[in-house]
Amino acid sequence: MNKRVEEVRSIVEDKIRIIREINDDDFEPLCLFSLIDCFAQEYSGYSRKSKDVFCAFLVRFLSEEDLCLLNWIDPITLYYSCEKLRKNCNLDNLTGSYEYAPAQIQQECSMILTECENCPDKCEKRQKHKYIELLYIYRSKLAHEMNPPAAVFNSFKEREYILYYEMSDLFDIDDVWWNLVFPYTYLENLFRKAIMAYLNYCEESAVDPFQNNDKNKRKFITWEY
Repeated sequence: MNKRVEEVRSIVEDKIRIIREINDDDFEPLCLFSLIDCFAQEYSGYSRKSKDVFCAFLVRFLSEEDLCLLNWIDPITLYYSCEKLRKNCNLDNLTGSYEYAPAQIQQECSMILTECENCPDKCEKRQKHKYIELLYIYRSKLAHEMNPPAAVFNSFKEREYILYYEMSDLFDIDDVWWNLVFPYTYLENLFRKAIMAYLNYCEESAVDPFQNNDKNKRKFITWEY
């Protein structure tokens, strides 16, 4: 089994190397999502509930430190999604041309999170703006629309952390907004850690990393799971 797991580890690193050589800002992260999706689907036994499968795989195989961040609520996308928050709060305290990390945004936009928490409506918007949920939205926008939720410039690609930057309309300088970005290197590091933790689990449990992908069970070519 060690030989089999090592074989898959080597394939994963080779796939990541190939993905890094893709010269396209949309295809690169999309291929990373495809890579982790294949492991998440295998671990779930090939479920049709793609978002649940994706999130559950990360929850199961990432460290507590990584999960702590992914479970934070993003106040920026939450703010833009809720008319009440836009009416009662603002982003005037954020400094243009400055890049914010999640911890800084949590502090600077704490009033947004508090306002949402105290809202008598108790809607589901808050939970839908966890970073782990937004990761899946990013994946879906790329997969279904070939269009990321926010522009990820080359200067951000090598960042190893989630960040925010201010964007303005070229024709209307007063029209500005803040973007949430999952840089490529952050995604690569995050997904590699989850996949490798899964492979360690397979090694310790003496199971094949793709035990559910049985060619006889699936009859070689089929649209059925």
